[in-house]
Amino acid sequence: MINAIVKNNDRIAVIALPRDRMKLASDLISIGIRTLAYELSYSDDDDSPVSVTFYGNSDFDNEVIAAVSVGTTLSQVNLVTDLYFSLSPEEQKEVLSQIQEIEDKSINDILSVVMKYPHEDIEKNVPDSFGMQGMGCV
Repeated sequence: MINAIVKNNDRIAVIALPRDRMKLASDLISIGIRTLAYELSYSDDDDSPVSVTFYGNSDFDNEVIAAVSVGTTLSQVNLVTDLYFSLSPEEQKEVLSQIQEIEDKSINDILSVVMKYPHEDIEKNVPDSFGMQGMGCV
């Protein structure tokens, strides 16, 4: 499970992903952030009052975190984890194997691999703001 550490000045939330988007919004509001998760992105700017970082322990977590770069949003990482954990254990192993073979991967590369598997209940709820048009999920 990937954890997002979201800081707003001196207030911190540690959020286990995947997280329902309404609960995620509530978590952000609890530390004074009124911005939507798809507008919050990872940044290497230590001076920013709002920051998002990620940590995890599993092989999948480490692959996703390694793919996070400046501009990757909290929503993108939440979506990747949501889609991955909706798969069967066998499918998860296949996805992990495929992801591990990609050099210099991005979060979109991981989304592309995960989206090769059916996610009917999730696909129809993915908003256009994820930039997922043309990937079979909107």
